[in-house]
Amino acid sequence: MTEAISFAVQAEFPMTIILAQRAGPSTGTPTYQEQWDINFALNPTFWDFEHVVLYPSSLEEAHYFGWLALNIADKYQTQVILLMDKQSAELHATHWDFTVPAIDRWVILDTPPEDYKRYELNDSGISPRVNVWTKNWDFIATSYEHDEYGATSEDSDLKVKFTQKRFKKLQNFFEKEGISWYKIINPTAKKMIVTYSFTKYTAEHFVKNNPEFGLIIIKFLKPIDERLREEIISNKYEELIFVESNYSGQVEKHLSNELGLKFIPNLKISNLRKYDLFPFYIEDFNELLNR
Repeated sequence: MTEAISFAVQAEFPMTIILAQRAGPSTGTPTYQEQWDINFALNPTFWDFEHVVLYPSSLEEAHYFGWLALNIADKYQTQVILLMDKQSAELHATHWDFTVPAIDRWVILDTPPEDYKRYELNDSGISPRVNVWTKNWDFIATSYEHDEYGATSEDSDLKVKFTQKRFKKLQNFFEKEGISWYKIINPTAKKMIVTYSFTKYTAEHFVKNNPEFGLIIIKFLKPIDERLREEIISNKYEELIFVESNYSGQVEKHLSNELGLKFIPNLKISNLRKYDLFPFYIEDFNELLNR
């Protein structure tokens, strides 16, 4: 079904996808905890394109990120994947004070001109949309490369311009949105646990009782915010310990490649991985004390 995502990239359709991971491969052990689909979420279809991948790390974020994902998809006319797993998708809890972001659909024309260009080229890369059934609202939506009106084209110059247009949308995303890609707890520690999802709850408890460790909670997996690399260098961290529920260390590899972690002098990279169908318990984190 990933062809639909590729179509949405070309046609610049907003798309929000909730991906609740289960233990695989194939049918696997579908009612237990693992985080195996991160690589897939980062590269969910063919071609080279930018999109957004969020991973809530608390009950409040799971609620807030649902709204945020819809806003981002609409505003940037892009594809957003909201990752969940056994812990976050099937948690039962009571909470009374949820924050809801304002709906933001970006530029929508109430009265489009007669020569309305659905894929108008501009500095932001985001073309104005229109309300359905208003006068002059209709346009061509195609999986083929196209011009500003949506008419199919194999013109070389147009191909270059529209490829650049699609990539331009999410440039400087975090600065424009004013949102945080990560959160750091106990930044003065030299050994930093790097994790994501509801594993954060157990990690926070461990760090609270073992202040020689700090915690970096990753909230977005894509696009990359390179400010994290500067944080790691400026705080002179000695070790990053990636904690995740998969065998291959998918987030560790992703961030190591994108941020060039292996090239930071005197930085040790290690991990704690679990793939036995159960979430991380405090006993799992206590293994770090014996290393």
